[in-house]
Amino acid sequence: RIDRAVKAARQYTPKIKKDLNAKMYDLAMTIYFGMYGATMTTNSELFWGPDSIMMLPYMSSAADAQSAFFQRMTGLGFAIMSLGYAKCGVSKDAWIKQTMLFHVGTCVELNH
Repeated sequence: RIDRAVKAARQYTPKIKKDLNAKMYDLAMTIYFGMYGATMTTNSELFWGPDSIMMLPYMSSAADAQSAFFQRMTGLGFAIMSLGYAKCGVSKDAWIKQTMLFHVGTCVELNH
């Protein structure tokens, strides 16, 4: 019964709505990863430190050399992912899968 209900629901979900959801997710993730990439690579302490200009501190204390390096490399990774999609020909499907895997992976890791 559940299988039939799921099939019926899929049958009546318009393709336009699916495309719109993918486009909205795609745009949101491009902004999300692009902005984190830009801010963490340039100066994560300024944007996300205890005295953050964003008023949204992710760190409660100043970064030491190792954590500053990790923050910049994380930002660089985000920037590379975003530029790969925006400028280097990564497909929309691949981009959406990459960003979803990142978010699922971080949720699984945070729950351990």
